[in-house]
Amino acid sequence: MAALMSRLGGSAGSRAHRKRGFTLVELLVVIGVIAILIGLLLAAVSSVRRQAATVKCKAAMREVAHAFFLYANDYRGYYPVARWVVPAGSGLGVGDLYWSDFVGPYVAGGKFNQYLLKNPDQFARARASVVWGCPSWDGINAELAPSFNINGTSVYENGFTMNPYPTYEADYPSDPTKTVPTAEWTVYLDPPATSGTWYKQNQWTHPAERALVVESTLWVLGFNSVDATRQIPPQRSERGFGIDPRPGANHIDRYRHGRYPTPVNGLYPPERGRVLFNIAFCDGHVESMDSIVAGYRAIRMREP
Repeated sequence: MAALMSRLGGSAGSRAHRKRGFTLVELLVVIGVIAILIGLLLAAVSSVRRQAATVKCKAAMREVAHAFFLYANDYRGYYPVARWVVPAGSGLGVGDLYWSDFVGPYVAGGKFNQYLLKNPDQFARARASVVWGCPSWDGINAELAPSFNINGTSVYENGFTMNPYPTYEADYPSDPTKTVPTAEWTVYLDPPATSGTWYKQNQWTHPAERALVVESTLWVLGFNSVDATRQIPPQRSERGFGIDPRPGANHIDRYRHGRYPTPVNGLYPPERGRVLFNIAFCDGHVESMDSIVAGYRAIRMREP
């Protein structure tokens, strides 16, 4: 009997032993495969979420751009300015008004920015509106100006910013290292200290090419001309408060819907990340941009 069992493949006991589950190597292989599948799934889910956020942000920017049209319709064709230093004795109770204060009632149904400095509840409602930089923007802490913060978040940096340069042309200024005069900006102080002006909607030239609202890290689209090399070097691009003095620098949040690169010596080389941000143009259409140069051109109407 034993010989027969041996010819048939061993004893009943040995067969039972072979049926007792996986070996350690087999378990490790299965666990490894599962880990790889989970990693692929999480990456796919993350990608879908980013794409959904980009779509939501584009929809929000279209609504904000439309609010500029509604404002112009109510105010004799004029667009708001990026910032207005309110004259003393105005009775408004604020020192400054910003573009989002002007267009906010058309999309948010309420007030924004300076009005909210002492009102956390109203600030929370403003952050829920489309004026607040869409779902991908969680705000920044104005460390250099802590009085601007409510619960650690700056009330001024709402993630979208208005382009204050409506007069740039490809050949004006003719020197690409120069900027347009401050008198032509949409940052306005009442006389005698006028530094800008109010422009009508039809005075913004190249409306299909010129940025109106941009995803940004500062309340104003801080911008420096290129240097004599006419290049845009790697810039500081973390979500920080303050102005980068480098030639060609601006505050477009160019990695918002892409991937922030690993910094190198305090800078963020674009080739180490993925550039992707949205711009609403003066004609109301919105585009996703994957080029820093494209963002630069939307301000100046020229390549560096």
